Amino acid sequence: MRTIVPITCVLCIATASRADTPPAEAPPAAAEAPPAAAKVPPAAAPPAAAAATARRSHTRIPEIAASIVTGGIVIATAASYREWNQAHDRRRSVQWDLDATAEDYDRAMADTLTWKKRTWLLIGATFVSVGATAFLWMRNQEPTSFSVQPTDDGDGAAVSYSGRF
Repeated sequence: MRTIVPITCVLCIATASRADTPPAEAPPAAAEAPPAAAKVPPAAAPPAAAAATARRSHTRIPEIAASIVTGGIVIATAASYREWNQAHDRRRSVQWDLDATAEDYDRAMADTLTWKKRTWLLIGATFVSVGATAFLWMRNQEPTSFSVQPTDDGDGAAVSYSGRF
């Protein structure tokens, strides 16, 4: 008997539509200022106008900075993997070297394990950084649509994601 397993969205990035608004225009300058006694309190701005002036235009500096940091972490990960591979090769050559001592092998093994740990930590940092950068770039996009529907035969699900990129 087949059962349908509910599929849960593990990573749902909430995107909000934040349209860039043009800067508020300054009121036209009056030729003469009215006398102080004749000043009339200004009328309250309509709610839409107040919301428009409260918004500020969006800058892409956080997204660009996060992309640069992510690029640096990716480069560091690749360099660390290369060092791990070279340390592994050195350990293997010391393993088969007849003149090598136990201390040489232990040093090569410790070097290999150190680079292995650094590489895996950088891989984790890469995934976190890519996720944060993707969130920053996606947060100001137009609204998107995400849905998961079970297939007709009950063996799987169809995932649909649409939006502007």
